[in-house]
Amino acid sequence: QCALIWLRIIASGVGNKIKILWKNFYKTDLSDADVLFIYGTSREVIKLAPYLKQQMKPGSRLVSISADFPEWEPSVFDDEGLIFIYDMPPKEGSLTSYMMKYAE
Repeated sequence: QCALIWLRIIASGVGNKIKILWKNFYKTDLSDADVLFIYGTSREVIKLAPYLKQQMKPGSRLVSISADFPEWEPSVFDDEGLIFIYDMPPKEGSLTSYMMKYAE
C-alpha cells in the first residue's frame, strides 16, 4: 500500500515536498511535520492524543481517517469519508461540539 501511495505522489508532481514514513509514532520526531495522517482505531487515537498534542508544532494539521479524537473538536469533518482534520494545537471539544456549530 505504501508503494501505491508513493507512486501517486510522484505522479502528482509534489513528490519532493512529501515524506512518507512507516514508523512507530512514539519513536519518531514529529515536530517537523506539517500534516500527519493517521488511520487507526478509536482506542489507538485515545492513546496517541497526549503524545501528538505535545509533539506536533503549532499550525500543523492532523488528518485522522475513521477515528475521531474524543476530546478535540475537529476543524473540518467529512462525514462521507469519515475524515477528521484537526489544527494543532487542538481545540478542546468534540465532534458533537463541531456538529452543533453547523446544525441547521
